[in-house]
Amino acid sequence: MLRSLVKRGFVTVAQAPPNDESHSAQEMIAKALILGTFVAYIFASVLSIRLQISYVYGQVIATLAIVEDPTVTAYITVDSGSDDPDAPLSEFNKDGNDRKIAEPELHLVRNRPITSSFRVTLRHLRARDGWTGPLRGAALRVVYCFLVAAAAGLMSYFPRPVGGIIALVLFSRLDLAWNNIVISEGSSQYWFRRLPALRTWFKVLPAASLSAVADHLAVLLPTQLARMNGLKDLVDKVGRAPPADDAERRAIVHALCRYGLAVVVVGLAVFILIQIPATVTLARVQASLLPDSEESIVPFDRSFGGKVVPEIIGGSGVVGMLDAWRSFGWSSRVRLLKLYAKVWAIQISLLVLFAVIFSAEVAYFMPEIANTLRSMVTATPVTVPAV
Repeated sequence: MLRSLVKRGFVTVAQAPPNDESHSAQEMIAKALILGTFVAYIFASVLSIRLQISYVYGQVIATLAIVEDPTVTAYITVDSGSDDPDAPLSEFNKDGNDRKIAEPELHLVRNRPITSSFRVTLRHLRARDGWTGPLRGAALRVVYCFLVAAAAGLMSYFPRPVGGIIALVLFSRLDLAWNNIVISEGSSQYWFRRLPALRTWFKVLPAASLSAVADHLAVLLPTQLARMNGLKDLVDKVGRAPPADDAERRAIVHALCRYGLAVVVVGLAVFILIQIPATVTLARVQASLLPDSEESIVPFDRSFGGKVVPEIIGGSGVVGMLDAWRSFGWSSRVRLLKLYAKVWAIQISLLVLFAVIFSAEVAYFMPEIANTLRSMVTATPVTVPAV
């Protein structure tokens, strides 16, 4: 819809009579500013949104938050009943027997998780690997995403979800290596030397398959709902021709809000109830396969409450999918939801900021385009003045 409106606006302005030299100079400045805004947005999208927000916050810190288990600190206090720090904790009776006058008390204090704050987590990562600490595993992630996209493209003859699911499962060995790199202490080895063995990769295939299906359902279900309730057709209709009168315009706005709200609610429900549990399960299963020779950078129980039986004593050496999810407590789930909410808020704020800047530049330097776009929305005629 937006692409259609912008295209029609530029066509209308292009058909306007030419202006004098002063207007030409103003138009050159306007084009330069608008082009600069686009370039700045592209750089900000790549460096800020994709790299800092999407990768560091949405993937690295989110993975650490999934793996981290709450910890407690124990300390003992003794009240002797006296303000004197050197007061005795016991005294002797007349018969010589020891009588205690103070009993020690054990206190447990829940520590604040490292991943409860972006600032604390970033400081924690930089303290271990320097300023590149938050970018740990970035090279492997680029290779993984490229291979998954290429494989999904080569399998386009399959139904769309099937090809993508197969590609994700096929390269889940790289995803396992990425998880172990992110949650472990830095290493001088290159990522391709830290790839897990094939028998280790096979252990994560069920969880990887579940996560791949959940990721596609999170996109497929809202999209199909938009097609079924007529939202997509309504958007296409508005993009082809603006509403003719106020009544039609109000009806379209109400329909867009109603259908759009339904799609958003379904999308959030699928994300919270299906995608997050699958993502948590996969990440914790992968973390249970971290080699014993590597130390984690966040505290987590490698035995998952005794559910992981080492291979050396006949166990599988990996946590089950149900145990991986059940061991992720409610406090950790709330912390993860807050993290995702912060990431969304930052992304939306940046998008709105650039939209406001671009709209202000168009309205100030190119009023013809602004008037044309406004007329398409309000269905009022507009004329381009000839100079």
